[in-house]
Amino acid sequence: MADTTSPVTAPDTVAPLRASMKFSLWAWALYWPGCGLLLWGLGMQDPTSIAVVLVTTAGFLLAMATGALRTKTEGPNALRQHLVDRPLYLLAILTVFMVASAAVPGSANAGLILFSALYLASIAWIFVCLRRHLKATGSGYFSSGADQLVLLLGGAGFLSLLVFIDALSQGLDLPGVGAPNSAVGLFNVLQILYPVFLLVAARPFREPLRLPRANTRIRLVVERSEPKPAGQE
Repeated sequence: MADTTSPVTAPDTVAPLRASMKFSLWAWALYWPGCGLLLWGLGMQDPTSIAVVLVTTAGFLLAMATGALRTKTEGPNALRQHLVDRPLYLLAILTVFMVASAAVPGSANAGLILFSALYLASIAWIFVCLRRHLKATGSGYFSSGADQLVLLLGGAGFLSLLVFIDALSQGLDLPGVGAPNSAVGLFNVLQILYPVFLLVAARPFREPLRLPRANTRIRLVVERSEPKPAGQE
């Protein structure tokens, strides 16, 4: 009888989980700094909101610099993995909303609804991939170290749901629906730290973070320590 637990036949559930976390970071960036830049271009003048845009943009750039969004496009599913790990097409959609918002009324609200929904869906996707991974490995939430990630997903999912409802109510002009401006401002401030919390809580499952220069130094050290064939010393 074939060994179904061998590396060849066992399903890889870590890669989809890591891909979902990378996609969630992109979805976070598309809504918070991305849509913030959209509103800023439309004349947003609130100093707190502008500070949120600047801080979240810097946080996303830092996540890219540390390799949190590094993509390895190898194997038969390289193209599909690249579309998930690095969804540059969503940046193109955001650019379209930025251009259209200057001439088409309501385009900015449509962009807020779309990308807040995408961010909420990305958090739910992480939870689905996490459950699938734990079921495949037979691990529990505490024994695998997933308890912190579950708490984060629950809190971030609740806040992102409230923000999505608020964006939906503003876009569709629904009376009596949504959250007060002070509450929305509090949600924004808490969501600034989502990438940091995600990278910390998902430490047992994500790839290690290394600066690009650190990777180069490590590779050089390994190459120098390897024995050279006779005649090449």
